[in-house]
Amino acid sequence: MKTSANHHPGIRVSDIDRSAQFYIDALGGHWQTMPFVIGGDEGEFVMGGLKGASFKVCHIGFDEGTIELFEFLEPVHPVPELRPAEHGIIHYAFHVDNVPEALERVEANGGKRYWS
Repeated sequence: MKTSANHHPGIRVSDIDRSAQFYIDALGGHWQTMPFVIGGDEGEFVMGGLKGASFKVCHIGFDEGTIELFEFLEPVHPVPELRPAEHGIIHYAFHVDNVPEALERVEANGGKRYWS
């Protein structure tokens, strides 16, 4: 059985429009689906029966692979800062041809280095 883990990992964000634009500007992504709202019975079903759940979702494509961004509208909970020693090492890695150039673009678009 052929398997790939790079289909479309989901990433929770606090501002889907700003986050999508970051991936487009900093890493050369492109819109696959613009942000749209899922709510009502479908939102509750997708979120495991959470009453009143609604969220925005979109897909950003790259040369290879896609990411799916989620912004919760209801219920509203702040997106916490995750510290690796407390929450595990949660990350999604990108492969780029030129690391220094990619880091420069990421930082120019508001991203921060975790370590270098």
